[in-house]
Amino acid sequence: MKTKNKEEKKEEKLKVTLEKGEDDLTAEEVKDIIKQQKCLEFIMSMRGQLIIGQALANSIKAMETRLPEMWREPSNVKDMKYILKNFGIAKALTDVKNLDTKYYVKRNNEIIAEYDDAIYNSVVAKEVAKQMHSVDSNNYYSASVQVTFSPVLINGGSKEPQEIGIWSSDSVATDDEFNF
Repeated sequence: MKTKNKEEKKEEKLKVTLEKGEDDLTAEEVKDIIKQQKCLEFIMSMRGQLIIGQALANSIKAMETRLPEMWREPSNVKDMKYILKNFGIAKALTDVKNLDTKYYVKRNNEIIAEYDDAIYNSVVAKEVAKQMHSVDSNNYYSASVQVTFSPVLINGGSKEPQEIGIWSSDSVATDDEFNF
């Protein structure tokens, strides 16, 4: 009975054969071929497809919004979309946009900038807060993320908004902080 369960759980695998004249292969080349075969098997697995789909979807989003516009590389975006669409890569999870996540920059606890859940917005919020503090150290600046529901970040998840600090003026050392 155990054998039957193992057979049922096995994923269908694509077999890839990389060929080169057998007499020409060195031990190192054989190792490289085995690594390539294992990599291709992983790429064709459900997990590999999810990872590649996520990487492609995030790269597409980042490149489509890149500034200046001349750096967007539309032919690369087109090719990535083609791969994502036609290679059968799992894309369902990569299309989800978490509308309940917001990134904030605050001055004295008052929101001065807000970013939605998109690539790099945690970095943008942090850098804006740092720059604001560097030119105006008399006020308290912070960058944070507000998550309405995240079972990963919050114990078991929550329907109530939770704010998580990313950076604040408190994290900047002053010149006299270490003078005892």
